[in-house]
Amino acid sequence: MRRALVAAVIMSVTLTGAAPAAHAKPKPRTLVVTVSGLPKGTAAKVRVKGPKKYHKVLSVRRQKAVKRLRPGVYRATVKPVRGYTARVKPRKARVTNKRGARLRISFTAEQPPEPEDDTLPTQPWPNLPGPQSITAVSTTASGVFGNDVSDFPSWSPDGTRIVFSSCATNLVAPTTGCYAYIKTLSNGSLAKLDKARLGSSYDLLNDWSGETQWARVGDKIAFTTMEQVIPTDTDEIKDIYTIDPLGATVTRPYPALSGGIVPLAESPRWSPTSDQLAFRSTAANLAGGTGEVYVTQPLSRLGTADPVAGLQWTRDGTALFYIAGDYTGDDDVPSTFDVFRQSPGGSPQRLTSGWQASFGQLSAAPDGRVAATTDVALSADDTNEAADIYATNGGAPTRLSLGPDGQQTLWMVTSPEWSPNGTKIAFVAESDEYGEVLLVKDLTSGRLTQITPPQQETFCEQWVTDEESGETYCEAPDVHSGQIYGVGWSPDGSRIAFSSTHNDLTTGDGRWTQDVFVATL
Repeated sequence: MRRALVAAVIMSVTLTGAAPAAHAKPKPRTLVVTVSGLPKGTAAKVRVKGPKKYHKVLSVRRQKAVKRLRPGVYRATVKPVRGYTARVKPRKARVTNKRGARLRISFTAEQPPEPEDDTLPTQPWPNLPGPQSITAVSTTASGVFGNDVSDFPSWSPDGTRIVFSSCATNLVAPTTGCYAYIKTLSNGSLAKLDKARLGSSYDLLNDWSGETQWARVGDKIAFTTMEQVIPTDTDEIKDIYTIDPLGATVTRPYPALSGGIVPLAESPRWSPTSDQLAFRSTAANLAGGTGEVYVTQPLSRLGTADPVAGLQWTRDGTALFYIAGDYTGDDDVPSTFDVFRQSPGGSPQRLTSGWQASFGQLSAAPDGRVAATTDVALSADDTNEAADIYATNGGAPTRLSLGPDGQQTLWMVTSPEWSPNGTKIAFVAESDEYGEVLLVKDLTSGRLTQITPPQQETFCEQWVTDEESGETYCEAPDVHSGQIYGVGWSPDGSRIAFSSTHNDLTTGDGRWTQDVFVATL
């Protein structure tokens, strides 16, 4: 049994070759966790919590940087390591727009340490084949990469176009600020939706705007923004709007409260027939009932008394899957996040118990199953002490994040996304040493395809010599790693769209800016 995370943690930064690392200053909106005292190859499992229900589980052998955080106070807990005690100081750290924070975890052996674990492999599974091709989407019509963040790709119903959000100013000139764009894949032409204004890159990187979803039926696109895109929106709060692909008409698909206010509407999800739109909102009086899930039209309310962390329609459109739960506030007591199924007008049906699925990631299969990420060992052979993907229809869970011969990986596996016909599933493998890797598993043959390579670079932007001690340390350390976001299948299941901070996926990139790509399997 995995024990609950208990000790609080501190943040710091360690850079290979830097001395002394303790003097390094994290960048603004960055937390860096440093672990010391454990045998080589042993990782500390660290859970970081912060504002707006922020939650991330880290596997840290030496150091891990968490970037682009919302300003506020962050706390961390660490899973106990047998034979060691963890010294924690301080118990919380504040991140702001002007400075980062650092935490240190020091382990002391209580008894002779056990033999060292194997070093984390450089790949989640070895010798995997790659995709046929990877093509950049967030580029100009002539193929020049955007000069700022691009994210949230979504396919058109016929698979010929992709809508995405971008803050690049060079995609369609002249441009200032962030907008939704539509790329025609056959000829590379690009159209900016001028009425789909998304604010700043800060908004996009913090998920305050930019989510997009193209309806499966009919020409309409849902997107989120904090901008005032209709005259009656005066609240400066994250809202959902719909727009046609020509960018002519923008509407808000649910009623406003007094003063035009709709508290925090996000995660738009079109039903398979596109006649209904589900979303999450903290509003308490948009409709009667309980929960944070709303469906329109007619407007109805779903959920439990707990916060919602994930939302997807069943493939037949008769119900919604969602993750609901909360943190207990006690480090010795696990979180309560589990997966539910509920029809509009019906009661919640609990599908899991004790999954602690606080990652908020789930995907629906055509056969009625749902896949979700959990770091709880749900099968006897789950011994990797890392997050895995399991599927269930309410019965016994099945682990999907296994190699071609059924072997598990020491990497964390998250972000499941089932293919349209349910024969494949995409997911992301993550390690703090090597970044993130996008993979696709054929559920019939067990074959794995590795879409992206691991990529991470640790470097120092500025070295400083201490005048008193004469020691040289890194004033501005940084770690760039390839990270994966927004994975989505094409309607025919032959391609995958995603955004990534990799800088080596296609010719002409070479930067660590987040871009949108399409991989052909």
